[in-house]
Amino acid sequence: MLGSIMTIYTFYLSVIHSHFTLYIENLHSLTVQVEALSITHQSRFYTFTDQKQKMKSAKDPLPLAFLPLVFALLLCFAVCVASRKHGNGRNRDEKAIDGGNTWCIAKPSTENFRLSSNIDYSCTQNGVNCKPIQPGGTCFRPDTIISHASYAMNLFYRAAGKNTWNCHFNGTGIIVAENPSIGSCNYPL
Repeated sequence: MLGSIMTIYTFYLSVIHSHFTLYIENLHSLTVQVEALSITHQSRFYTFTDQKQKMKSAKDPLPLAFLPLVFALLLCFAVCVASRKHGNGRNRDEKAIDGGNTWCIAKPSTENFRLSSNIDYSCTQNGVNCKPIQPGGTCFRPDTIISHASYAMNLFYRAAGKNTWNCHFNGTGIIVAENPSIGSCNYPL
């Protein structure tokens, strides 16, 4: 998706550059023609109508104000194509992961402050009970922020419908097919 957008953006910039260059060339040509008009007017070799016809024959570039509209339409087209549904109504990315036996956990490389934010967010949502990760709870051990965040993120993932986007958490969540339960801490499906 991002590659398509970048390709369209690069194309858009090249179109703007070519039209801007053409606009500058035509502006320079018009300046030369106006200078020629003033010189020829003094020498009376050319008439005003000859110069006017030459100026009309110079092609104007597309107005630059038209290009953002073209870019917006191309961008909308790219987004529509990229998000197009396939087969049984699921997106392409969802076909690889069935919402059945999957869990959402925190990526191991995630910074602690992000994990803390994920816990705070998940535990304040409807349908999420974070008591098991509180001291004395069944999932308090192991007492690490990544374990607590993974448990809370999985609860939110489950409560929100187990869609791929419910485990995004700004790029800090990952969906796994292997049960992450450890010891007496069982991650619900």
